Amino acid sequence: MERCPNCRARLSEEASCRRCGMDLSRLIETEQAAERLLVAGLGGLLAGEREAARRSLARSRALRDTDLARLLIGFLEHGDSRR
Repeated sequence: MERCPNCRARLSEEASCRRCGMDLSRLIETEQAAERLLVAGLGGLLAGEREAARRSLARSRALRDTDLARLLIGFLEHGDSRR
């Protein structure tokens, strides 16, 4: 997260917005959880555990919809259609 979702101010390392004071700690925790799930999904994909990878990536995307999560899920789905 680069900007406050409330006032759009650029964010620093603080858990609250310097401009409007909004508490961002839960949003930061959610982004970190999404990142951990994305990494777990990549690990599952590399280990050949496609279903575990798909679950982790879907959970990551539910928390934070990123291009990478979307692409990896698409890769898994496309690979399944070729079987």
